[in-house]
Amino acid sequence: MRALKENDTDTYPPGSVIPFQLLNSAFESEQLDKVMYIIDNYTIDHYNDKDDPVIVNAARRGNKTLFEKLIKLGADINAMNHVKSSAVKSALYSRNYEGIRALLELGFEMKSYSGGAALRSAAWDGEFAMVRLFVDYGADVNFSGKDQVFPYCPTPIQMAASGNHFEIVKYLVEHGADVTIKDKYGGRAFLEAKQLKNQEMMAYIKQFEPAIWHEADKRAAELKKMGLPSDIVKWLGTESRRIDLPDNGSVEYIEFETIFDVKEIHWQDRVFLDFTKEVEGFDSTGFIIWIPDQKCLGSLDVEHDELVTFEGVKWQKFIKKLPIIIEHVLDGAPIDEL
Repeated sequence: MRALKENDTDTYPPGSVIPFQLLNSAFESEQLDKVMYIIDNYTIDHYNDKDDPVIVNAARRGNKTLFEKLIKLGADINAMNHVKSSAVKSALYSRNYEGIRALLELGFEMKSYSGGAALRSAAWDGEFAMVRLFVDYGADVNFSGKDQVFPYCPTPIQMAASGNHFEIVKYLVEHGADVTIKDKYGGRAFLEAKQLKNQEMMAYIKQFEPAIWHEADKRAAELKKMGLPSDIVKWLGTESRRIDLPDNGSVEYIEFETIFDVKEIHWQDRVFLDFTKEVEGFDSTGFIIWIPDQKCLGSLDVEHDELVTFEGVKWQKFIKKLPIIIEHVLDGAPIDEL
């Protein structure tokens, strides 16, 4: 193999110190023969860059022999990259199951943020063998940390339910998963199963939830105590409500949740009550909310962190003006009067 080059100008003769990016580049191109040549013939300037550690890239196709060499040379087996992806998570994405087992045998710490994040990803993807392996090595079954893929902080069991992986849901419950934990937007495992209309999974999860969440009178009283006005509670009822909007140019219909499925959204140290189930063609999370501390209706754009309020507007009038309100929410255009 010829001496390495960077930008076709700077030549690095064997025995010299080279930038870690060149080693990572070899990992990305899956040239393991080149990787081994580099490790055996050069000194890497930095194995544990805070944004792009070598071990995370190595895990895509690496094996135990490679990992042992890198660790001996100073690579941190538990390092994470700039998007909080670890070696095990990188190997999981690449389906490098042999590599995952090697990393665990070499001391990867599953009782950590990285271990919980890997478990959540495996549960979501339906990787049952990996779920069992990660739990055996001590991964937190109730992990709810934030990352770029899951900024709303769901748990492994919520994501297993979201992926319709009932056997994983049962396994996680049997190993201590708490189905009552809610994500940042009020989602939980039961609501994921309900969204999929998986009656068997719903019935299974329901038995581990508080009865009040499934008893209409008690649930209505709970929502009122949380600040949701009685007229909205009564209007929502126990059956989903869909409103067709045939004359609306952007949205053909909007559907609202039942009282059982109203969710709490936690945003900037405030709590909102979200009762939008579906908005045709758009993300429904936070689309129509109740703002308890302002006692008014509103809309929260969770992606852009923007809140719109409709102060002083009563529910019945709000429903009648819904087409105008929806266009305002989508376009950001001001409403002079409702």
